[in-house]
Amino acid sequence: MKNEHLKIILACSNQTRSAHMASRIRYQGHKVELVSSGFQTLHELEQEKNDTNLILFLGDGLEDMGCLEVISHIRVIKNQMKLFIIHVPDDPLDIKKSVLSGTNIALKDDNFNKINDALTKATKIFA
Repeated sequence: MKNEHLKIILACSNQTRSAHMASRIRYQGHKVELVSSGFQTLHELEQEKNDTNLILFLGDGLEDMGCLEVISHIRVIKNQMKLFIIHVPDDPLDIKKSVLSGTNIALKDDNFNKINDALTKATKIFA
């Protein structure tokens, strides 16, 4: 494998939730950048030398826009194959909307084992 670790943007407006999840993901060896707004997420992706492999959205809303809106914008600027998106919507009924917006994997809850399984799948894609 070329690289077993991912560079991840973790987008969540709840600082406690995102810090807790980021520390667990970092423990797995991945690099995590925390963002709390949609514009900040888009800005991180548009950086000239950005090597982000994955974005993890926790919840439905960021400080300035909804996650589904951000995901739609991302799919305009990044090819489906160049970026893996995991979304954990607040309402499990929004999973279908999340997938239709361009999410690769939508999860019903932020159980770390499920998220870690999704990260493992993404790692195999980018290896």
